[in-house]
Amino acid sequence: MANCSKLLPNFVTVTICPTDRPQPMLPALTKTCIFCGPNCGRLTKEDVWPTWLGQYVPKNGTSYSASSTVVHDDRPADVDRRNINGDSKSRRVKLVCADCNNGWMSRLQERAKPVVLPLAIGRSTSIGVDAQGTLAAWCAMSVMTSDHFYPDRAAIPQQHRDALMNVGMPPAAQWKIWIGHYERGDWVADWVKNALAISSEAHPARHLPNGLPIPNTQTTTLVFGKLYVHAVSSVHSDIIDMTGSPSSKLVRLFPLGGSAIEWPQKCMTDRDADDAAGFIMNALGNASTR
Repeated sequence: MANCSKLLPNFVTVTICPTDRPQPMLPALTKTCIFCGPNCGRLTKEDVWPTWLGQYVPKNGTSYSASSTVVHDDRPADVDRRNINGDSKSRRVKLVCADCNNGWMSRLQERAKPVVLPLAIGRSTSIGVDAQGTLAAWCAMSVMTSDHFYPDRAAIPQQHRDALMNVGMPPAAQWKIWIGHYERGDWVADWVKNALAISSEAHPARHLPNGLPIPNTQTTTLVFGKLYVHAVSSVHSDIIDMTGSPSSKLVRLFPLGGSAIEWPQKCMTDRDADDAAGFIMNALGNASTR
């Protein structure tokens, strides 16, 4: 890897998918708005899977599992599995203030509705360049909020959230987003996240009080009905540069191209969905052997 000197022992993978054994969910740790910071007003709950999509993508599950694994190089992995009441797509996080939630985030949701809906229900459409920009911003917002399902393992830096809030896009040199048409079979995950701490001279590692390095590179997979979203972000631009498409059936959404995207793309299988969700580890492994 060009500028990244060390992959630190903090690979985290977290998955949310349906299950049949309910248990209570633990509360989030975030106390301030992740976008406008500690001087914000009252915090509100944000839906990663928006309520307006519920009539098209039902939230009728009775329980789901949430599992996380922290991989160390000097001791066995820490594995945490929980079974939680309700539908996984009803999961909310209390991490944005009312001004953000009812302001720029609400306006982005409204702009995104006519773009997202045809993709979520599998309707044929053409996504123009302007619509791609709206969709990319909406995907980035969804990824950034879901990054705080586990607040102590959040991997997206404040500067990236500032860019989305103030400019309307995440930094193009440090983000990539792909989308795909997915007809679900047996693969049940609604959200998969891989987070890594990668240290370099430009971006030395920071650590939690317990000694674990704080992640600064992540991939997130989110499934909205038939819309499969996969995003990768990092403080290290060279990581983004070397990250190719996770699947031949995914089309790159961001950084934006100059032509329309015809939809639907070639249908993803369960194997495609699972392989793309774990793609970063294979990519980093291949790069480290060069």
